[in-house]
Amino acid sequence: PLLKQMAVAKSERAGTFDKPVVLLADVDKEQMDELVESALEDSPGRLEVVTRRGNPFDTEDLVKVNARDARRVVVLHPHERDVGLLGSSGSDSGSEIGSTESSDDAASNRQSYGGGFQKQQREEALKAAVVLNLLADHGRDSFPDVIVQMPYRMPEKQDLVAHALKLASTH
Repeated sequence: PLLKQMAVAKSERAGTFDKPVVLLADVDKEQMDELVESALEDSPGRLEVVTRRGNPFDTEDLVKVNARDARRVVVLHPHERDVGLLGSSGSDSGSEIGSTESSDDAASNRQSYGGGFQKQQREEALKAAVVLNLLADHGRDSFPDVIVQMPYRMPEKQDLVAHALKLASTH
């Protein structure tokens, strides 16, 4: 829905999304292109979308897509089935889309990665890493607006994204 909303905004307001939207994800490029095409089907106007395969939590990949010079960056919430760094999602079947784990491997991962709170902390830590990478000074005069998807509220002392934003704003 986000890409479709951007396409609608572009069609309704001149100058909105006048530059390409760049998607960086650790997903096969062809798969991303198909998902984008499907998401923009029947959308008004023409939204230019460029897809790049890479890890959004990796500084080098953020540099590769010039994310630090973007006007706006949206950090979507990572989903365990899509991000191998997070381990297993804890599904009852022991497998997820794109997973090659056996049931025993998945059960072992669930046990070693712990419960829901630890999962939330891992997800938040990854988003905090993106925020810190994007807003690191490096002698720049301007920074992108960073919008972070937060599907749940973390306790203040454990909200790693909020801590990252505070650290970045003290420059």
